[in-house]
Order: sequence, then C-alpha cells, then structure tokens
Amino acid sequence: MNNLFYTTVLSLVMLLALFSMQVYTVDMAQAEEKDPLTNISIIRQLLNLTLFEYNNMNYTGASDLVDIAYIDNFEFIEEPLEKQDEELMETTEEMIREKLSGLIDDKSSYSEVESLVNQIEENLNKAEVLLNKDN
Repeated sequence: MNNLFYTTVLSLVMLLALFSMQVYTVDMAQAEEKDPLTNISIIRQLLNLTLFEYNNMNYTGASDLVDIAYIDNFEFIEEPLEKQDEELMETTEEMIREKLSGLIDDKSSYSEVESLVNQIEENLNKAEVLLNKDN
C-alpha cells in the first residue's frame, strides 16, 4: 500500500510539473519570439520527466512527453541551430523524434533509454553554447 501511495503521489507531482511547463510553453508561444535557450531548458525538464515515467512503466506518458519535447520545443530551435551547426541539429532531431520514440515504443530497457537521453543532453549542451553566442 505504501509503495502504491508513493508512486501515485510522485505521478501527481510530475503531472503538476508537466502542466506548469505546458502553461509556460503556451505563454511563451504567445510571445513575439521564443528564446531557444528557454526551449532547451524545457526539453531537458521533459526528458527528465520522460525517464521518470518510463521507469514507472508509464510508456504512454513517456511517449507523450517526448512528443511535447520535440513538437512544442525542439522544432523552435531547429532553424537557429541549423545556422550554427546543421549536423548537430539533424543528429539531435533524429535522436529525439525517431530513436527515443522508437526505444519507448519498443519498451526497451531503461538503461538504453537513459543512455540515449544522456546523449541528447550532451547535444543540447553543445546547442546551448552555440545558441548562447547569438545572445
């Protein structure tokens, strides 16, 4: 019973965090121009939530979070990142949109998903440095 309660409470906390990020994303979408560094920060948060949900075997939730990371956030950094490093942009896009989604759909091991998320994080770090030069 305690384990179920703990898992339920953690899931609710994660959902509240996700909701607040979605509201924040909607607010940002209304802004005249989205800051790519903000999108990178949101992508990181969504990837961490993805790992949490995946570890709790919530594969649908994990998949939805990856979709939000890609559609609502990565797509907004594609153009500025492509200007700085097209290969980094294409590689990171493929890692999020195809590879991570595929691992989740296949219900691969947690360590495989975590390893790919770590690689994506490394690419996001590189992207952040490149895009920070523009600011």
